[in-house]
Amino acid sequence: MLPSTQQALPPLEGDVFRSTLLMLVMTVNEFTDSPEETVDVVHELLDTNRVQLTGNFRGTRLRRDA
Repeated sequence: MLPSTQQALPPLEGDVFRSTLLMLVMTVNEFTDSPEETVDVVHELLDTNRVQLTGNFRGTRLRRDA
């Protein structure tokens, strides 16, 4: 769940980005202020299919326990 100050991402029109989980986390981490925010953004990107994972986690649905 995103913090109340952030809104969900709009639907993606066009290409879906592909990345390994490690590269995705490292990239998002450069733009976030906390580990929790990084997890929230990565989860949102994957959950909305804006990013598809490659590598070891390709095709895996990640679940976030509260």
